[in-house]
Amino acid sequence: MEVVPEKSQQGDKYVLGQELGRGGMGVVQAALDQDLGRVVAMKSLHPERQTDETLIRALIGEARVTGQLQHPDIIPVYDLSVRPDGSVFYTMKMVGQTHLYEVLRKLREGDRETRLEYTRLRLLHVFQRVCLALHYAHSRGVVHRDVKPIRATFFISIRGFLNAPQR
Repeated sequence: MEVVPEKSQQGDKYVLGQELGRGGMGVVQAALDQDLGRVVAMKSLHPERQTDETLIRALIGEARVTGQLQHPDIIPVYDLSVRPDGSVFYTMKMVGQTHLYEVLRKLREGDRETRLEYTRLRLLHVFQRVCLALHYAHSRGVVHRDVKPIRATFFISIRGFLNAPQR
């Protein structure tokens, strides 16, 4: 994925790119790590919430907990830091943009191409991988309280989160 600079602050090692998603607490954007020369996903708080101490603590806690989980089906956290403008963020591995939610929606709509690519066997394998990742997290005292198909993202790489065989 190519990152087209949206803004760059003096002294910032990251150049922000397109928005990848947003939720109740934060925004995820593509970002170029200029030190390592790789594209990562950067999660930060919504601009209007960047001074909310409760949300700042929650974001830091999320990054620290996720950063402790070392499993092939859990997206690794790379960095937790503060940008030059004072906003807290963390970065993680950039993964594909195909969400299980979209796959299920297309299957419900009868999309032929999706039906051929995502067979029942492949979807069962995806479900198994999600279960294994959740089990691993649970075995370390971490409970994900918001599991849903939009959170399941397919890696582009050969191995990784939900990269199920196409049978």
